[in-house]
Amino acid sequence: MTWGCNVCGSTDLIEGTPRGSALCEAHREAGHHVVSMQTGAMVCPCGWQILGQYSSEDRDRFVKLHWEAVCAGAPIAEGTS
Repeated sequence: MTWGCNVCGSTDLIEGTPRGSALCEAHREAGHHVVSMQTGAMVCPCGWQILGQYSSEDRDRFVKLHWEAVCAGAPIAEGTS
């Protein structure tokens, strides 16, 4: 099985990247934004958070959007529901 970047799915991964944290060069910065999934909240050490109960698909989508924003250089704003 070929593993892909957790953000975009690219198989051109950073050498030595752990399978569970697979990232391509374009999304390297996402590795510094490990989001904690808590009951009723998703929280990143940078201050980004989403509050509320969501499906696993929605949680994954929100986290990927956060990572994409970080990698694009967007300012990080707290999100709430």
